[in-house]
This record gives sequence, C-alpha cells and structure tokens, in this order.
Amino acid sequence: MTTKRANRNTAKYNVERQYIVFFDSEFNLSWNESDVDRFCEMWNKGVSVQEIAKIFNRHPVDVVLLIIDLAEQEKIEHRPSGIYGLQVTPR
Repeated sequence: MTTKRANRNTAKYNVERQYIVFFDSEFNLSWNESDVDRFCEMWNKGVSVQEIAKIFNRHPVDVVLLIIDLAEQEKIEHRPSGIYGLQVTPR
C-alpha cells in the first residue's frame, strides 16, 4: 500500500489524529522576502540557527520554523551539521 503525503493546505483532520499547536507571543512567524533570501544565503554558508537568530534579532524557534517551512518546500537543502551549521565542535 502506498501512502500519499497530504498537502498541508488541503490536509483534512480525522477523528483519530489531533493536532495541537501552541504559539507564544514572543514568536514572530512573519518573514519578508528579502529576509528569507538573506536567511537562505546564511544557511548555505553554514551559519548556525543561534547565530541567524541573533543577526535577525529573533527567537531561535522563529528560525527553526522557517527552516521547516523552507525544507518542506524544498527551497533549502539538508546540511550534514543541521541546525548547528559550521560551528559544530567535535566531541
């Protein structure tokens, strides 16, 4: 049996599955196009989520949610170091 991935804009909720989302007022989920372009450049250069958040003066959760959204749209690629970027220190 093959499963089809639901488009998040047309997905329907069924009684077996419930989605609960909590939003805190400190999160800003709005990004303008030029900031998204700047984010993508930094992501591709390996800048960490923490550093990107500092540059944009935003909460790291804002940045992580943008990453998820852009990854879902295939506008950014997976990077081996993930959210840590090039600032990963070896253990």
